[in-house]
Amino acid sequence: MNFIRDCRAHHPIIAAIDLGTNSCRLLIVRLNVASERSNFLRIFSKSFSWKVIDSYSRVIRLGEGLHHTPLLSDNAIERAIESLQICKKKLDRYAVSKLRIVGTEACRRAKNAEVLIDRAKKELGLSIDVINAKEEARLALRGCSAVLDRRLEYSVIFDIGGGSTEVSFIKKIDKKRGVVSLFEVIDSVSLPHGVVTSSEALAQSPDIKAARADLLESVQSLLKDFSNKHSIQEHINNQNIQMLGTSGTVTTLAAIHFGLVQYSRKAIDGTILNTSSFLKVIDNILEIKETDTPHPCIAPNFLEYAITGSLILKGICLNLPVDKIRVADRGVREGVLNDLAAAI
Repeated sequence: MNFIRDCRAHHPIIAAIDLGTNSCRLLIVRLNVASERSNFLRIFSKSFSWKVIDSYSRVIRLGEGLHHTPLLSDNAIERAIESLQICKKKLDRYAVSKLRIVGTEACRRAKNAEVLIDRAKKELGLSIDVINAKEEARLALRGCSAVLDRRLEYSVIFDIGGGSTEVSFIKKIDKKRGVVSLFEVIDSVSLPHGVVTSSEALAQSPDIKAARADLLESVQSLLKDFSNKHSIQEHINNQNIQMLGTSGTVTTLAAIHFGLVQYSRKAIDGTILNTSSFLKVIDNILEIKETDTPHPCIAPNFLEYAITGSLILKGICLNLPVDKIRVADRGVREGVLNDLAAAI
C-alpha cells in the first residue's frame, strides 16, 4: 500500500477538459514529478514531464445558433452533457488528483450557460470554469510555448475557435537562470468570428460571395488597430517577431499542404510553413464547391468550417504579414495541464 501511495505521489494523474464552441476535448496524463521539478522552464513543462494515458475529442457544436440568439439550444446542451458523461467515465478509470474544465466563447456568450454548468455539476459532479478571453489567451500561450523560437523577442499567437478568434501579442522575458526564456501576454484581442458562428451567418446570407468578402474585411479591420498599437509591422521589418497558429483550421491546412491522406499530429505539430503556402491552400479551399469531394483531411460535413476558418486565417495573414507561421497542435488543454503540473 505504501508503494502505491508513493507511486501516486511521484506520478500523479492530472486531466484537463476544454469545452469549446465546437468541440469537447479531454486529455489525461501521468505526471513525472521529479522531471517536472528539475525543469528549468518551471512555468512551461517539457514534453517528457508527462505521459498521455487517455484522451477524447468530439464535435458537439455547443455554439450552434449563437450567431442569432444569445442562448444555448436544448440540443446543444444535451450534446455537451453526453460528451461530458463520456469524459466522466474515462476520468473514473483513473485516480485523477487534479482536474480543471474550462468553458470558452460559447459559455461566455450564452445567457443560459448556467443551465449547462448546473447540470454538469448536479448530474456528473463536474465543475465548469468559464474563462474570459484574456485567460484563454494565457492558457493558449502556456500550451504552445514549447513550439516558440526563443531567439525572437516578440510573437503573435492566434487561435481560430468555434465562436471567436483570439490573437495575442507576446514578449519574451529573459531570466537569469542559464539561457532560459519565458513569455508573457502583453495584450490580446478577441475577434467575434469563429468557424461555427460565422459559418452559420454565412449560410443565411443571400449573397455568399459578398458575405465572405465582408468577413475577410471585418477580420482585417479588427486587427488593424491591434497591429498599429503594438507596431507589429515594425517588428516584422526588424525580423524580431514570429507568428504561431493553433486550431483545427491551421493544422488542417498544414496537413493539406504536406499532402497527408490522413491527419497526423506528429507530422504537423511544430512545423513551420511559409505564409504564402498557407495562402495558396486557402485559395484552393475557397474554390471548392459543395458538389466537390473535399480533401481527406477535411472531415465529412465540415467543408463549410474549413472555408470559414480559411477566410479568418487569410484576414490574419494579410493584416499581420509575417513571412512564416509556426503550427501547434496543442493549446488550451495543454496550458491547463501546465498550470496543474506547476501547482504540484
